[in-house]
Amino acid sequence: MAESTEKTIATGTLWFSINSWLLRGVGLITVFFILRNLSIYEYGLVELVLSIIPLFGILMLPGLNNVVITDMAIEKGKGDISEMKSLFINFITLHAVLSVVAWAIVFFGASIIDKFYSEQVTQLIRIVSFFFLISPIRSALGTVFTVYLKFFSLSILLFLEEFFKLIFILLAFFVFDLRANGVILAGLLGSFTAFIFVLPVYLKTYSEFSSVHIINKKPFWSVVHYHGKWSVFSSYLNQAGAKLRIWIVQVISGTEAVALFAVAEGLIGHTTALVPIGKVVAPIIPKFVDQKDKFLRIVNKSIKYQFFGHIVVAILGLTLFPVIILFLFPQYETSVTLYKIMLIMLIPATFASVFNTVFFALKKQKTLFFVNIYRVILVAIATPLGLHFWGIKGIAYSFLVVISLFTIERYRVLKKLVPEFKIILSDFWTFDDYDKVLIDKFKSKLSSYKFLWF
Repeated sequence: MAESTEKTIATGTLWFSINSWLLRGVGLITVFFILRNLSIYEYGLVELVLSIIPLFGILMLPGLNNVVITDMAIEKGKGDISEMKSLFINFITLHAVLSVVAWAIVFFGASIIDKFYSEQVTQLIRIVSFFFLISPIRSALGTVFTVYLKFFSLSILLFLEEFFKLIFILLAFFVFDLRANGVILAGLLGSFTAFIFVLPVYLKTYSEFSSVHIINKKPFWSVVHYHGKWSVFSSYLNQAGAKLRIWIVQVISGTEAVALFAVAEGLIGHTTALVPIGKVVAPIIPKFVDQKDKFLRIVNKSIKYQFFGHIVVAILGLTLFPVIILFLFPQYETSVTLYKIMLIMLIPATFASVFNTVFFALKKQKTLFFVNIYRVILVAIATPLGLHFWGIKGIAYSFLVVISLFTIERYRVLKKLVPEFKIILSDFWTFDDYDKVLIDKFKSKLSSYKFLWF
């Protein structure tokens, strides 16, 4: 590697942190205009329609992207650029073929909805279908930037998507007089516009391996057989569990309840995204899977710093978000209550993203798949029980129960796979030489970009 592991982690953490704060700022402005211009019912409708993407995402083999990134990073680390390129080409080709299939099913299948819902719902579903067509472009950009540790470029891509989404939402509301359909269309156009802006950087990075001859050429579908079927199943279960909760809430409590929960969940997403360590270490940890001591050290340090980061953002979120929501959107007061309860999930979430990375690094996606079955069962049981006993607050309580039990189960399974792996809470409060190196690297990188603060 051109940089030390510590410097790479420091650089990635810096850029993702800056980007996360910028994204949250733009995201909050976006949410402000959406909630001010849509009724609670319309916002709930948007959330329900957008849930179609992961539900039909089974056709796009969700989760395969993480496997490909991990395997590409491993091959790049070994110097086998030919195999790395083969993985990438096969993945994007397969993704493109499946994206057309998914688009066609959702777009033309929307007419069936006419028999049960209004024409507005059909229109929204057809707009959503085009997210499938742009998915391969986003996957190609994100995969190359991640494997080549282009954290700045990836941060710019994520920021531009949210920024242009905001611009198009403003145009939809105040120029073209669009409402729910304008919100979904803005997300689509925002992503496509962002792709255009970062395309030159992508092409330059891709040129670093595009001319390499593929020695062992495999059929494009082989990427699933050799590298990801269990990850695909696992990812779909994970997404299905999340969306299953929304539909259970809709059936039991109605569309307005979906909107109230969506706002609370969105605030949780804004809060957790401010600590991006999991994203940074995802392409780094797999490179050290054969160096057990360093592997375990990076994993434990990642959990440690994510824990302290979550404490900071939890305090910030608890101080800031309730005031904003109650002042600007009093009709979403219930969402604030849900958010306060759900903030406790930051404790188990400290371990969640890093645990997933370890499963991928160990190539134990099959094991993770069966663990995710447990999560879906928990969602199916806990959500209706929570609503029955505590009403809408039960959504938040069941949310906490599911993520807590799911995290404990993943830790139990990881202990079986790697007996040496253990979480020692007392280590969270100690400061060793490796901590000093990481902090020094981060401070050095931060000072080198001090122009960002002026």
